[in-house]
Amino acid sequence: MMRLGCRVSLLVALSLLAPTAAYTECAWVLWVIYGDGSGEIKLARETLKGCRDELSRDAKQTVETFTVAGFKPPIYRESDETHKVMIFLRVDEKDSKPFTVRFQCLPDTSPRPPKP
Repeated sequence: MMRLGCRVSLLVALSLLAPTAAYTECAWVLWVIYGDGSGEIKLARETLKGCRDELSRDAKQTVETFTVAGFKPPIYRESDETHKVMIFLRVDEKDSKPFTVRFQCLPDTSPRPPKP
C-alpha cells in the first residue's frame, strides 16, 4: 500500500511540472487585436525576447504610420508584466471613444485572440 501512495504522489508531482515545461519550450506568438475584438497572428518567435522585440518594433511603426497620416498623436502604453502594448487612436478632439490596437506576445497555445 505504501508503494501505491508513493507512485501516486510521484505521478501528481510530475503532472504538475509537465505544463510548466511545455510552457517554457513553446513558441511565442505576437497577436494584433483591434478595437472591434477581431485579431490576427502577426508572427511567431521561439523566445519571449524575440517576440517582445518584434512587438516594440511593430507598435512603434504603427504609431509613426498614424502620426504621418495626420491623425492626432496616438497614446502608447506598454506593459512589461503582460507583454503587451496598447495604442489608443483618436481622429479628432471630439472622439469620445478612441480606436485601440493591442499588440501582445502570448505562448503558442491559444487558437484565437485573447479577449480585450
